[in-house]
Formats: sequence, structure tokens, C-alpha cells
Amino acid sequence: MKMLHICPWPGPPLFGGNTYVHHFLRNLAPRHRSRLVVIRYPYDSAVMTREALADVGIPAETLDIVDWPQATGLDWALGVTLSRWPPGLGFLQKVLTPQLKRKVESILAEWKPDLLVVWRALLAAALHDVRAVPKVLHACDSYSMVKRSRAENTRDPVRRLLRLMFARRYARYEREFFPHYDEVIFISQRDADYVALSPEVSVSVIRNGVDTEMLRPLGPGAVKPLPPRIVYHGWFDYLPNVVAVRFLADKIGPRLERELGRSGFEIRVCGQMRDHKLREHLARRPWMKLMGYVDDLQAELAAAAVYAAPISIGGGVKNKVLEAMACGLPVVGTPEAFSGLDLTPGAHGVLCPLDSVAGELVHLLRDPERCRHIGEAAREWVV
Repeated sequence: MKMLHICPWPGPPLFGGNTYVHHFLRNLAPRHRSRLVVIRYPYDSAVMTREALADVGIPAETLDIVDWPQATGLDWALGVTLSRWPPGLGFLQKVLTPQLKRKVESILAEWKPDLLVVWRALLAAALHDVRAVPKVLHACDSYSMVKRSRAENTRDPVRRLLRLMFARRYARYEREFFPHYDEVIFISQRDADYVALSPEVSVSVIRNGVDTEMLRPLGPGAVKPLPPRIVYHGWFDYLPNVVAVRFLADKIGPRLERELGRSGFEIRVCGQMRDHKLREHLARRPWMKLMGYVDDLQAELAAAAVYAAPISIGGGVKNKVLEAMACGLPVVGTPEAFSGLDLTPGAHGVLCPLDSVAGELVHLLRDPERCRHIGEAAREWVV
């Protein structure tokens, strides 16, 4: 089949926003012909070439790049006050949509693909009226649910009201534009149920997976370093990760210090963190190690004793949890951390309320045999 993909950059560096696309395209590549139109975001630092994609197992017949426009504060303010749609959508429709549609229509006319696959929910409006080819929208997780989750975790009443308003706008957007696609794919049943598209819309749930050959435990006989490491990773321009890592520093770490001693553990945080104030805040903790973006995520995860996932905001499936489990780590996390995963609490991971994460981490670190059993079961489940 000939597939035209409209997607973020699916090559390295990988983070939560493009990991799932990377794995999907790698698995589709051996069976289908692909052309890619990549949306390049202002923060992207990757060298985007066909050769770079081929090196990671994603061959593409052509690669075109369209830049995501950077809105000004005025554009954003006008979107908040004058639009019934999510903030910034009007600006995108005016600036991004014309050039994206021209590029897509040119490829449709010349290459005549069998399928158009759109890998970003916010691009649904740009291409909803393309008629020349069947269209699939990979909506991933529900933006309206994520926005409502953010609102419910916001103490400031003004921000809470704003986020509730944005959640309603995203819900309106999903109901308006998603039905124009021949198939809409979510990564968990929870997200599909939340959006609640009409029965006339064809909806599928395809859960995320990770590369269990690349992400694996340490080899036989390998000894994990001391003091025992607790790890958390993600992209720290994303609010749910910022909230989680602050909780690690302000609540979990001090509890572990009281129980295990200042030198009895280490919390390693892996991932790009451009916020200088956040870095400074975390660096004050003697047991907190900021690793930045790591080239070898498998090595960092596999060397840890346990994975902490104090996640309170979000939706969909957490790739970070799957990646940690694939590396044989026992994961201690909240219901949100394990969302979309039909695993057995206690056997494949430790599921607990947010305020119990620290205590469960202490119990696991004091019980290496239980750590090993849960980690092995987690790895088997993910595989």
C-alpha cells in the first residue's frame, strides 16, 4: 500500500511526543511504501533527512518539511478571547493550513497514494476536507481529557476556569473535525470513550508498544550500581512531567532521605529541560541527578532499581511506563501513570495514590527480591 504520512519528525531524538509515531512507522515500513510530510516545530533540533530516517528503519520515498508557525502573544490572546476553537487554531488555519494543503494536494495528484494518515489531532482541521483519498486520523489521546485533567489539578481559580474553557473548546473541536476521517484511532479505550464520537464514525483503539529488543534489562550477571537508583524520564517542556518531577523533588525525595539516609538512594531525571528555574530548583537536592537528554535510554533505565511515576495529569498511555517495564523495572505509579494498561496491580507494577508513592518506593528498595519479581513480570507483560 502507498501511504502518505503527515507527522512530526519520527526519528531521534525520541521523546513522548514522537516515540509512538516512530514505532508505528518502523513496523509499517517493511510492508508499505511511504512518503512523509514532516511538521517541524520551533523546538526541533534534529537533522531531518531521508538518510537519518533510513538509519533507524524508516525508509521514505520522499521527505518534505513544513514548518509549524510560531504565534505571537497577540495571536494567542486573540485566539483565547475571540475564537470558539482551541487557542492558536485560527492562527494555524490562516498560516499553516494553506501551505500544508498545497503540499498534500500536490503529492496526491502526482503519487496517488492509497491512504492519507494524519498523526496529529490538531492537524485534523487542516486536512478534514481532502476528498481524493481515504483518510486516517491517529488522534492519540484526547486533548479535551488532558486539558480537563490539567484544570482539575490546578489550584489557582483563574487558571482553572481558563483550562476548563479550553477543555470545552477542544471537545468541540474533536466532535467537529474528527468525523470527517474514515477512521479515527485512539491509544486507549478511555480516550475513545471520553471523546464519544457518534456511532457513525469508525473508531479504533491501537495501544502503544515499545521496542522490546532495544529496551531490555541488564544482561545475566550484571550488577546494578549503588546507591540504588530511582529514575524518571520525559520531555520537561510538558506540564504533566514538570508537575511529576517537582513532586519527586519536593515530596518523595525528602521522605526517602528520612527513611534511607541522604546517601542511601539517588533520583536520576533524564530528558531535555530548558527551564532554567526548574533545573536550579531540582539541583538543590543532593540526591537529585539531572542527566539531560541521554543517548542510551536503555542503559539508564536498566541500571535503575525502580521507576517512580508520580503522574497526576494526562490521558492516553504513558510510553515512559512501558519503556521502564520493558527494561525490567518495577514501576511505582498512580492510576494515571498506568492508564490504558490492562495489567494486574501488585504483579506487574505497584499502583497507589499519589501520596503513597514515596512509601511504596521505600518498601521496594528494602525488598530486592520483590523488586526482581515485579520487574520480571513487567518485562514479560510488555513483551
